[in-house]
Amino acid sequence: EMEVIDDHTICFGLSEPRNLPSIVSSFYGLYIANPNLADKPEGWYEEGNDSGTGPYYVESYEPQRVVLSQYKDYWGGWEEGQFTTVVFESVADAAVREQMIRSGEADIIAKLPFENHAALEATGDVKVITSNASVGGFNLFNLFQLDLAPLDDVRVRQAISYAFPFGDVQASSFSGLSRIAGSIVPGSFLPPGDLSTYSYDLEKAQSLLEAAGVEEGTEIKLALRVGDEEVKQISLLWQAELAKIGIDMTVT
Repeated sequence: EMEVIDDHTICFGLSEPRNLPSIVSSFYGLYIANPNLADKPEGWYEEGNDSGTGPYYVESYEPQRVVLSQYKDYWGGWEEGQFTTVVFESVADAAVREQMIRSGEADIIAKLPFENHAALEATGDVKVITSNASVGGFNLFNLFQLDLAPLDDVRVRQAISYAFPFGDVQASSFSGLSRIAGSIVPGSFLPPGDLSTYSYDLEKAQSLLEAAGVEEGTEIKLALRVGDEEVKQISLLWQAELAKIGIDMTVT
């Protein structure tokens, strides 16, 4: 339940302990918008009429570049030395992003390959920050196309999941900085409770495929997000394990 204390305070009553501050501060967003804006003519937002309570407004937008400028009437006020302009650039190549931070072309980069953390921090010029999945990291998950054979059989989906090399992924792709998720929701949001999870078990995966009548050499495809080097390396590890049980997975 929620109780309004005053004009600027709400008390949340929870049935059990939850990490509420992390949830409400997550970049996945709990956005506040004026409901009356829904009555504006279609296309109003695209004309540069921003709605928000943040310190910056969108000065310019291009598909790969966004420039934010200081909103002088920001409710939180401004202090001397704070940035008046912030530029976001989308750079898909992780090596290029790393070179940008090394050369000083960029002040901050995101998603540095995990194996490069130590070497970059050793330069003394860069501070590397890691965070949990609720505020700055991510939860890695896979989506199956359920209407496409052989993935329309739950046993096949289970077999593919049991073939995922959890330990190898933790050790190599994430350099020991990750943990196995208990659900699709990050553990920092909600505790996994008694939800069942998968573990690496090729024998079980093989038996499930045999029960489903899947033939040796069956082909499936895995589509990845562009520029995600960690996920690409993970997919190749997974691909190798699936090959051991007769599944030919193409990674694109």
